[in-house]
Order: sequence, then C-alpha cells, then structure tokens
Amino acid sequence: IFFRDTIMSSPGAAAVNVKGHCYCGAIEYQVTLEEGEQPLFPPCYCHCDSCRRSHAAPLYHPVCVDAGRHFTITKGEEHVKKFKKSETTPSGITRCFCDLCGTRIMNEFNPDLPFWPEGTTKPIVFFPNTLEEKVAMNLPEVFRAKFHNESKECVLDFGLVRQLESQGTDGEEEKPAWK
Repeated sequence: IFFRDTIMSSPGAAAVNVKGHCYCGAIEYQVTLEEGEQPLFPPCYCHCDSCRRSHAAPLYHPVCVDAGRHFTITKGEEHVKKFKKSETTPSGITRCFCDLCGTRIMNEFNPDLPFWPEGTTKPIVFFPNTLEEKVAMNLPEVFRAKFHNESKECVLDFGLVRQLESQGTDGEEEKPAWK
C-alpha cells in the first residue's frame, strides 16, 4: 500500500483538527493537518488477510500520518499496549491498542524504511472509525479512502455494499438499540 512518489501537500486541502478515542474512552487522541497537508500515503480500504485478522473485520481503513507532527495521544497513554508479531516483519508494524477495551488505536511503523517521505519521524496509521462519531460520519475528504488494496483477498459481498450505498439516508436515521 506504499507509494514512494506520493505528494504530501495539496493546494486547497482544508486544515483538519479532529479527535478520536477508544471504545471505553480511556485513550483519546487528536489528529491535526495544516491547510494543504495530506496523509503520508493515500488512504485506502485494505482487504489483505493480515489486516482483516488483526482487526477482526472484513476490511481495514488506515490513514497514514507522521505522529511526530500530526497525531497526539491526549489522554491515557499508559493504557496503550503494543504487539509486534515478529521482529523480522519488513514494515516493522507494531499494533497499538487499549489495554482496557481492546480497541485498536494505531499501528506504528519502522521510520527507517526507504519509502517514507523525507522528514518523516514517526510514521503511524490511525483508523477513522475511532474518530468522534460526528466526524467519522462526515469524514474529511483528506481521510477518505482513495482505492482498495489487495482486493483479490476481499471477503465482502460487493452486491450488498452497492445495495446499501444506493439506499442512502436522510441524515436523521434512528440509531439501533444496541448503540
């Protein structure tokens, strides 16, 4: 999912300052991009086996930013637990989650890999589905997925996805009782 020549800024991209949290609220974070800044790589929907298994979900929506400049844990850093499947993982992925509720907060990557844009100090991905609900339901354009990665491994029924998309909503949809 990584591209060496991705442009990191885009004239006209609006500034973004959003907050998110884990399911139980023990961990909170903030993502800030200045006007014209973009994620390190285009956001996508990833269907690969590794991502699906680690998230226990049919797909994964990563947004890659430099935590050194754009991502801050504002509450509960002591609750962030880390898991690294292998020291030999090429990307050096360390998966970070809440030790109380299990919510995945971010993945950390090895900053020494050659594909990071120059000046990247702490590459991570965060997950837009953990942003505050009002933001996640109206995701800033800069965080919206631009393509599907590893679609050959997709387990979703795209007929159902198209059906759901065609139904639309009027914005005042009633929340399910379990929410």
